[in-house]
Amino acid sequence: EFADFRDLVHPDDQPNIPLPGTALPDPAEGFVELEFRMRHDAGHWVWILSRSRVTERCADGRPIAVAGVHLDVSDRKRLEQENRASRAYLTEVMDTSIAALAVLDEAGRITYANLEAERILGLSRPEMRGRAYNDPVWRLERVAGGPLPDEELPFRQARLTGGSVRDIRFAMHWPDGSRRVLSANAVPLSHADGQRQVVISFSDITEQLAATARLEEARLRAEEVSKAKTVFLANMSHEIRPP
Repeated sequence: EFADFRDLVHPDDQPNIPLPGTALPDPAEGFVELEFRMRHDAGHWVWILSRSRVTERCADGRPIAVAGVHLDVSDRKRLEQENRASRAYLTEVMDTSIAALAVLDEAGRITYANLEAERILGLSRPEMRGRAYNDPVWRLERVAGGPLPDEELPFRQARLTGGSVRDIRFAMHWPDGSRRVLSANAVPLSHADGQRQVVISFSDITEQLAATARLEEARLRAEEVSKAKTVFLANMSHEIRPP
């Protein structure tokens, strides 16, 4: 009886099970597929894939015969759940990274970016997804200024060399117009299904370069002071030398 069958279905899935007499698609419209949990004889729940179609109707169109199969897809569901959990864990790990990370597809479009990438690139992840690595929105240029050839960017270098590239430096502009200098590493990946991607990690080294420049300026000033002191002492020594 249908009631006996329905009692075996998980309470959360029972509303998805069509009641007897419910309008169902004609055979020409294909199979009806449902996934739900049913109680096993041992007492645990198993996932079922039900594929069925109406094979006979009465004069008023109500279905009187349905044929189909039930398949145990518990292993597939378990793998799907593990995959979702793994993806969620990986996303959490990537978002806690202090390095900005972006994954680009074979055409150079961004398919993934972590939170640090959002901060450095000045765009949200939904805004970045699908954008090309050389999108005009970032107004890329050389660190010293001037146009930046496409072949000097980390994505292109990783694709051209087929290997990892490190510390590729270039400048970009935030939407507010401020200029930042980035250092990027890139590595190409090839998957068993033929899919190719490039993973890029990058960091904002603007402040680091500014600090280095200040230290160099201080060093040069110190050298100038030291030279002036040496000259001064040499002159004084000459002037006070006895005749």
